[in-house]
Amino acid sequence: MTAELPVGIALVDQLSKEHDEVRSLLSGIEDLTARNDLGGAVDQILSGSAVIGEALDEHIVAEDETLFPALASEMGQELLNGFIEEHVRIKQLRDLVISSARANNLPVGETEEFCQVLREHMDKEDMMLFPSARELLS
Repeated sequence: MTAELPVGIALVDQLSKEHDEVRSLLSGIEDLTARNDLGGAVDQILSGSAVIGEALDEHIVAEDETLFPALASEMGQELLNGFIEEHVRIKQLRDLVISSARANNLPVGETEEFCQVLREHMDKEDMMLFPSARELLS
């Protein structure tokens, strides 16, 4: 997902664009889970595991280690720590969901929570964090 971009608007734009692919995958998982099609949800999770696995990890590293340090003095480390803490929770839920999908034993509650937490996190970034970052970096 995230290429090695310098801190700037291009990095913020790339991170925002990556959210679109994740949202599409989450929508499919949420739809299948809501219809109680757990086999379909497992297939969706496994086929999208690169997007919510390694690519999501790269995305989080780009935010935590590149973008957030560049914004900390202006936005405040406390605010950014909230996003970092959410990243930890997202990865915990993601790991549980993917490992459960591989075992064909998908926990519906945790899968729904993963989708909700990740979607809400991306929404906060897209509506609050990224616009502020663009302004600060321009």
